[in-house]
Amino acid sequence: MDKKEVAGLLKETALFLEIQEEEPFRAQSYLRAARALDSSEEDLDTLIQENLLETLPGIGTNLKKKIEEIHSTGTLSLHEELKEQIPPGLLEILKIPGLGVKKVKTLYKELGISNLGELAYACEENRLLELPGFGKKSQEKILEGIETLLHYQKSFLLLTAREVLERVQQDLLSYDRVEKCVATGSVRRWCDIVHDLDILVLGISAEDLVPLLIEMETIEETEMVNERLVIGKTPEGIPIDFHIGDHQAWGSWLVATTGNSMHLGLIQENEASSPPALDLREGKVPQPQMKTEKDFYQHYSLPFIPPELREGYKEKEFFQSNSTPRLIESSDIKGIFHIHTTFSDGAATLKKVAEESASLGWEYIGISDHSQSAFYANGLERKDLERQAKEIARLNEKYGDRIHLFHGVECDILPDGSLDYPDSLLNELNLDFIIASVHSHFRMTREEMTRRITRALKHPRVTMLGHPTGRLLLAREAYPLDLEEIIRVATENEVILEINANPYRLDLSWEWADYAYEQGAFLAINPDAHRLDGLEHLEYGLAVARKAALPPQAVINTFSRDDVQKLFNQKRKG
Repeated sequence: MDKKEVAGLLKETALFLEIQEEEPFRAQSYLRAARALDSSEEDLDTLIQENLLETLPGIGTNLKKKIEEIHSTGTLSLHEELKEQIPPGLLEILKIPGLGVKKVKTLYKELGISNLGELAYACEENRLLELPGFGKKSQEKILEGIETLLHYQKSFLLLTAREVLERVQQDLLSYDRVEKCVATGSVRRWCDIVHDLDILVLGISAEDLVPLLIEMETIEETEMVNERLVIGKTPEGIPIDFHIGDHQAWGSWLVATTGNSMHLGLIQENEASSPPALDLREGKVPQPQMKTEKDFYQHYSLPFIPPELREGYKEKEFFQSNSTPRLIESSDIKGIFHIHTTFSDGAATLKKVAEESASLGWEYIGISDHSQSAFYANGLERKDLERQAKEIARLNEKYGDRIHLFHGVECDILPDGSLDYPDSLLNELNLDFIIASVHSHFRMTREEMTRRITRALKHPRVTMLGHPTGRLLLAREAYPLDLEEIIRVATENEVILEINANPYRLDLSWEWADYAYEQGAFLAINPDAHRLDGLEHLEYGLAVARKAALPPQAVINTFSRDDVQKLFNQKRKG
């Protein structure tokens, strides 16, 4: 486990201790240790191997042993013991905005509430009105929070869905009778949120598949619907459909199970005289039977539509022109931006980030740690930026042509629209690029937030707008703003719009990325990486760009290092 994961486990242990009404200092000691790890510039392996843990504030002999236990075993015995003693529903209740540990303990102690259902019922009965620290408004907000949580419980991040599907596929392919199994449906279309899973299986009958699924730990509640469909559910609670395909119609099965329904409807509308039969509810083989997807589309004199574009969004345009655009591909990417290091809240050092990025074949990367007002993320003050600039210069000299590090910063957009650093400092430091982002004060009106961001976009040194809508998938809605106006002002001021590739954000969405490109904006696919494995999240941002039908030239990550340098130089000169 890396430093961030260990710190996360320490924070959860502190939460459990607080819920258990332990002495407050004990919970606080775990929190202090977690914060010390978060703020340390060294990675965890170095801290342990060089016996440096006890040099960090708040970490003594006992907590040192706990951290080493987590690092070596991936868990903490105290954490597991406490977890067993706490009703799991209390942790769900803690996800409701405005309900901290103190209030949740009051609900549990005074009313015996230990899960969302009990809390919802108590609110409907107005039982919270007389509780200390509660009232009518807080009860109404709690009900709203419960509704949001219950809605999200039926939805899953694409990241989660892909990880679950990969485990299911591995289990299936361990059986000799299964020739092939392919993820289709919304996962194959790279939808940001998934409600169910689809797998197309070849080489086994539905009747023979059922006993195999019963043996698998990755599947629950298996049921055979008909000879072409078996349904189940994963332990994570995600519904999953197993479609039984065949060789002769494999391409037709892929088209029919990938969807979506609007896309399939457009294909049928296009061939009104003899439309294909793609409705799978009756358990029939899709018609006509084609071995490949390209054969299927070609049969109807239609251009092949990549899975990411099968949303019923632009297919009419593609059908009419009998062509699809050249979509951006991973091989087009020459470099990435928006990477955090141990200088702020990242888990990896500059050196490790550079080495890992070079091994991935990129020509350049853009380092952009948090600015000074992001105290929660160890934001960089002037001296930190100066020290980082020297380190980046040293690494650029060391690695030469292997990889180049551009020096930037993710600068907070303050509530009035000004930047987190004064202009004099930005000019003196001569940073290569500046990503302007909103990280606080989300509760503004649409007009206020739009005015705030557009003011920042007009600043001559701002190069990119980070995660433009501020959404966190399944956790926080986008803040209210006039996104059309934001895109207009960004385009007018030559500010690059970010497609944040973090699977918890995917912001801009593919619909807005398409709109931005049509308005003449440039975009950047940025991983917003805080750990080394976060660099690999680029594929999620790439999928957003492909769903938006973006060509390579629309995305600055496809520019050469020299062209990126020219772009940054021009921005610095105004």
